[in-house]
Amino acid sequence: AAIDSKDESLYWQLNDDFHQLIYRGADNRTILQLTDNVRSRLIPFRVFMFSRGHRMQAAFVEHEDVVNAILASDGEKAYLAMRQHVANSNVRVMNFLQARAQESSSKPSAI
Repeated sequence: AAIDSKDESLYWQLNDDFHQLIYRGADNRTILQLTDNVRSRLIPFRVFMFSRGHRMQAAFVEHEDVVNAILASDGEKAYLAMRQHVANSNVRVMNFLQARAQESSSKPSAI
């Protein structure tokens, strides 16, 4: 519903709920604290990235792969799906940073 209606606020809430369930399901306080710390630091960047393109739909598909593996009690498949989700995010971050650096270097400097 959040994706179809492009309701970013609802999507963000559901997305955060989803990640919290995954972290809590790991039953590891250290993982929960680390991921909360990293995610909170990345909020401005994540908001910007989700406002561009079709990231909500892509993330939903990636999340669905993780959930399906968990429901099938397939730890290896869940691990691989989550690893792919994180890798995809990392690639998007690197592409974004590279584009920003190219934009900055192509602008004439003010003297």
